[in-house]
Amino acid sequence: MKVTLEFNGVMENYYPDKQVDVSVPESATLADLFQCIGRLKPALPESIWHYGENRFRGPVLITSDGRVLRDKNEKLYTGQLVRLRRVLMGG
Repeated sequence: MKVTLEFNGVMENYYPDKQVDVSVPESATLADLFQCIGRLKPALPESIWHYGENRFRGPVLITSDGRVLRDKNEKLYTGQLVRLRRVLMGG
């Protein structure tokens, strides 16, 4: 099935089209989506993505349908739009 990733904030520097469609297995979870993110081209830099552990380095807000996705076992659905925004702290 297809899921659309939308990159916002600093991650737009790596994906200027802002959106990327990815193929995930039927009945995929957020954990399966992370596997796909690790294989995207162009690759995210090591400062943002931990390739050994298939997870983001630092805080990334993951939202869909107006809510935050936190649970790696969260089921995804065909055509879902998942928004990713790197959260930067500082002053």
